Amino acid sequence: MTQWAKALGATVIGTVNTPEKAAISRRFGADHVIVGRDSDWISEVEALTHGRGVDFAIDGIGGGRLRETIACVRVDGTVGSIGQVAGPIPDFSVADFAPRRAIRFARPSVMAFAADPDVYRLAGEEVFAMIQRGISVSPKEAYPLTEAAAALCALENGQGTGAKVLTP
Repeated sequence: MTQWAKALGATVIGTVNTPEKAAISRRFGADHVIVGRDSDWISEVEALTHGRGVDFAIDGIGGGRLRETIACVRVDGTVGSIGQVAGPIPDFSVADFAPRRAIRFARPSVMAFAADPDVYRLAGEEVFAMIQRGISVSPKEAYPLTEAAAALCALENGQGTGAKVLTP
C-alpha cells in the first residue's frame, strides 16, 4: 500500500511494531514511521500534520485502535477499517465522530467489491498496471496449504514481515 500511495503522490505515515518493520516501511517509501505498539501515535500524527490530521487512515488492527485511528483523521477525512486482529470492532455511535465532525467511515469488503464484475475488472487492471511500474511486494514466506492455520496465526500476531503465500 505504501508504494501505491507514493505513486499517487501521497505523504505516507506508517505505524509498525518493530524497528525491522520500520526499516522495511522506509525502504518502500514511507515518509514517516511510528514504531511501537504503545507509542502515542495520535500525538505523533498530530505533530507531523501540524494539528491538521491525515486525509485518509487505514485501520488494519481493529479493537480499540479504531478509535485512535479516527482521532488521527482531519475534519472531512476518511477512515477505512479493514482489520480486527486486536479484536472485534467496538460498538460506537455517530456521536463518537463528533469531535472530528464530517469524517467518512468505510468498512470495505473484498467479497462485496468482487461482486461487481465491471468494478473488479477495472481494479484488477489497475493492480497489474502498478505491477508493471514495479510496485509490488514479493512473497517473503511460503506455507504449505496444510499449514494455512499457522500462516493466519502469524499474520494475526504480527509475526514476520512481507506477504505470506499458501502453496499446494
